[in-house]
Formats: sequence, C-alpha cells, structure tokens
Amino acid sequence: MKRIQERESALLDVRLLRLFDLLYSTGSVTGAAVQLRQAQPTVSIWLGRLRRELGDPLFVRTPQGMKPTPRADELIETARSAIGALQRLKDPEREFDPAHESRRFRICMTDASHVTLLPQLLLHLRNEAPNIRIEALQIDANTGTSLQTGKADLALGLIPALEAGFFQQTLYSQDWVCIANPRHNQVKEDSQPVRIPIRSACQYCIGDRLHAARRSTR
Repeated sequence: MKRIQERESALLDVRLLRLFDLLYSTGSVTGAAVQLRQAQPTVSIWLGRLRRELGDPLFVRTPQGMKPTPRADELIETARSAIGALQRLKDPEREFDPAHESRRFRICMTDASHVTLLPQLLLHLRNEAPNIRIEALQIDANTGTSLQTGKADLALGLIPALEAGFFQQTLYSQDWVCIANPRHNQVKEDSQPVRIPIRSACQYCIGDRLHAARRSTR
C-alpha cells in the first residue's frame, strides 16, 4: 500500500502538464495563464512546482520570451502524448467505419472454416473494408486464454472447453453427413435420417453402394 501511495504522489498534476505544453507553445507565462484561465501568480507557482518535480528549470527567461531548455525539448512529446491520452479517455466512442478502418483482426477457426467461411469473409472485406487484415489462428486448448489476453479477437467454431464470461452467439446451424452401407442394420434404403455417433461413422463407410445418413448438430 505504501509503494502504491508513493507512486501516486509521484504522478504529475494534469494542470502542470497543460502548463508545460502551453509555455512551450507560447513562450509566455501571461499567455499560458490566459489560456488556463488562471491568474499569473498562480501559474508562476505551478511553474515552480513543475520545475521541482522534473528537476530542471525547463524554461529560461530571455528578451524573446520563455525559451525551453534541452530537457524541456526532450520531454515535450511525452507530455503531449500523455495529454492526448487523457483527452481520449473523455472522447465519445468513435463509430466503427469499415471502409476507412485500418486494423488487423486475429480470428481463431477450425480447418473446415478455412474452406467454408474464410474465402467468403475475405471477399466481403475486399469490397467493404479493403484495409482490414485477417490473421487466421487455430482453435486449440489455449483459445480461451488468447481471447482473454487480446491475442485473439474472435473465435469461430465449436469450443466446448470455453468457460463462462465470454459472449457467445449462434451464427448458423450445421448438419453433418455420414456415408454408410445401405445394407447396414441401422440404415435402410427407405429409412429416415438416423443419428449416428461421429466416432462410429467410419464403421459404416464400407461397400460399393453408398447411402447418406445425416446427423443434425442443432
């Protein structure tokens, strides 16, 4: 707890970051005070705090105004990046525009999906989102962890080991087709589609006259 408090106390005040940026841009304490809507003595106090916390004068008074020191030149981009990051936290969520978006999505999928889904998906992206890139990953025992850590964005397929806490949605229903000998005692020429365990399907793939039996996975 003590270490956390020490780290928090070491963080710069956002007002000091803004002052640093404005002084660098304007070269004037008065001009910075106007933009910050603060009295000049207040801004001078803030500048003193900023100098102490960063261990450098940062700005030197000259006839041409407040000139940044080499240390200030080194820090300005970092300071502006920090200000920008804080501003983005308050910005409303930007609407996703696929036509202009440039991103890479990592999608875990089965081998079958590489054949049935991926070509259609790539064709659609080529027309609607030409700058989007897809990286296809294999579904395996680490798929859940990959989704949690952000190494993967989406998974398409049956993932029985997936734990609670993931948003899941049925995209479509799929049927499996098995090949069987029509003379097998569980399959007859005039019979309705029957349920056959997938692991046993290979037992029925015999004979030169074949009959299809469908097993629904709905």
